[in-house]
Amino acid sequence: EAILVIAAIIAYLVKTDNKKHLKAVYVGAIAGIVISIVLAIGFNMIAASIGEAQSGASQEIFEGITMFIATAVLFYVSNWMLSKSETEVWNKYIKDQVDSSITKGNVYTLVFTSFLAVSREGAELILFFQGMRSNIANSPYHMWLGLGIAIVVLVFVYILITKLSIRLPLKPFFMATSILMFILCISFVGKGVFELQEADVIGRTPIPAMNGFTIDFLGIYDRVENLAAQFIILIITVISVVMHTQNSKKIKAELEQKNKK
Repeated sequence: EAILVIAAIIAYLVKTDNKKHLKAVYVGAIAGIVISIVLAIGFNMIAASIGEAQSGASQEIFEGITMFIATAVLFYVSNWMLSKSETEVWNKYIKDQVDSSITKGNVYTLVFTSFLAVSREGAELILFFQGMRSNIANSPYHMWLGLGIAIVVLVFVYILITKLSIRLPLKPFFMATSILMFILCISFVGKGVFELQEADVIGRTPIPAMNGFTIDFLGIYDRVENLAAQFIILIITVISVVMHTQNSKKIKAELEQKNKK
């Protein structure tokens, strides 16, 4: 997402002969990376200190709350991507962001837009890894290997988009990513409730009919509280999809009407 936003802004600036504003985009992106690293170090220090001090209820409460925050961030980003999945809507978003800063002579808008795109992804990544903290601790090598491969792939994608003008199919890409994030939301909220149950913050109401059936990686457990939280996420997601679909149709209709004029 961050690469698509940055690359699209750069491409639009070049196309409209506003290369002088490219520096502002790069400054915002670098600032986003720096703040993400600082947040990651700080978050990890807090998590480690809590784990070292007390490996019981405090750690479980911290992990539970972290997973709830991760769910909120993932849900927000998923909805943002879903709302921009239509090509016309995406182009309008980029055009509005750039035109607003250029016409007002306020390059800080470009700095903030690129900063927000990168830092939002950074925060999402931090919370995502915190949600898998115990698994990472058992195999840190695989985490670093995954990060290394991801960086190489993303650099390659960035070069393709900016230098070779290759366009990713936005709608399939955004839709697939949104679905993946939705699945992670279901998993994290279920595991978040589970951690708080282990810390005796939330009660446990077993469902006899499930006969102990669980799917741990999806955060599905045979308890009313866990499934209720996941059901709420499901309902909110359905409502969001319907609203974004209607809003996208409205924007496309307005753009078509404007082009006819």
